[in-house]
Amino acid sequence: MKVYLQKERNVAIQLARTLENLHWRFTAAFGAGTYRIEELLYCPDYTVKDAAIAGVPAGRIVDTSRKAQLPKVVLEILPPDEPRFEAAARIHHFLADELSLTPDTNALVGAANTLVTRLSGGLPTWARRLEFEPFRLRVIATAGAGKTQLAIRAMRSPLAKACSMCASTGRSRTISARLRRRKRRSRISQLSAAVARDAGSLPDFS
Repeated sequence: MKVYLQKERNVAIQLARTLENLHWRFTAAFGAGTYRIEELLYCPDYTVKDAAIAGVPAGRIVDTSRKAQLPKVVLEILPPDEPRFEAAARIHHFLADELSLTPDTNALVGAANTLVTRLSGGLPTWARRLEFEPFRLRVIATAGAGKTQLAIRAMRSPLAKACSMCASTGRSRTISARLRRRKRRSRISQLSAAVARDAGSLPDFS
């Protein structure tokens, strides 16, 4: 008998149950006739006095009297020159609890869409974290990428110097209203004239 959680279990019955479960699992995984299961009782701290009631052939019992012979007994059961099973590699993975996984392309596409959405939606946040003095940031992006939100956040900053040119009338009105309140609004002609004056030449409006 062996004690499991303060309960006695019959070793022979436990061995038979383990072999039955292994046969069932192996047959379900690999089919019948593709493997062979051998049993062995190893108890190095005890002496088996009556091998007949152990539930294992006497030659498969390794107790304290022959514990040093365990490798020899295993090699007798599984000789190294034995032909390999065709399913040997799969059986090894099975016993090692290794899973064979295949990537799900649909899941990968979904992850890519999530990543793209997260990056484009974060334009107003991460673009303002870039530092590159004395240069300026030029943003060219598709509709809905967050250019307007980036411009508005930049204009809210007291240290920001933002120049925004927008061809979309709806977006222009939104940004223009903000600039008007901040007195930073100018038409493209006014902006061009200011740039010309800064360069030292008077603009010719004719």
